Amino acid sequence: MITSVVAVMSGDRGAVRTVLVDDHGIVRTAIRRALEGMAWIDVVGEADDGVAALHLIDDAKPDLIILDLSMPGLDGMDIIPLVKRRNPASRIVVLTGTQDGTTMKRAFALGVDAYTLKTGGWQDLETAIGEAMAGRRYISPSAGLVVDGGEEGGLAAGSAVAPLSGRERQVLKLLAEGYTNQKVAGILGISVKTVDRHRENIMNKLGVRTPVALAAIALREGLVV
Repeated sequence: MITSVVAVMSGDRGAVRTVLVDDHGIVRTAIRRALEGMAWIDVVGEADDGVAALHLIDDAKPDLIILDLSMPGLDGMDIIPLVKRRNPASRIVVLTGTQDGTTMKRAFALGVDAYTLKTGGWQDLETAIGEAMAGRRYISPSAGLVVDGGEEGGLAAGSAVAPLSGRERQVLKLLAEGYTNQKVAGILGISVKTVDRHRENIMNKLGVRTPVALAAIALREGLVV
């Protein structure tokens, strides 16, 4: 498991307080350098996985979150609804390599404000940030796809985890990453008893009885990075 990078810094309160969330240090450095050229942006922290991101966002209360989707711990899609519940005023700009219509629809249904691709240019990211902060939905032209409404895209019917709810997939992912029931409860803001109930439901739905079998399914289905 990656050691989380959490750096909170003081900055200009008049600027847009921004948090970067991406598990690749080189990518975060490149984004930070680009944002430093925007006088109205103040990068107040970075995180390299979803769990660290939640702690950072709770502490920093940023105006803007630039978020990758594929990460260890909790991925970007997992933390979007958690962020929106805890910090509803925060704008979320997805910056990802995932060019997929279903993923994009689901991201918007969960509450993101803009969706951009890492293959796009810096001007595209700046435009996405500006539109998001103005309260307008933005989709990068480089995505080349259309989101046609608020319906949340689901998993493929053949996926072993398709029967699980979104919360159950979050619990499964964290358990497979090695987090204890107590840690999972703290991360998701639910009780240990609720985690226990989710875990039992997950095992029943997937037809397994051991943590090893659960982890194997999570790995096979790509829930664990």
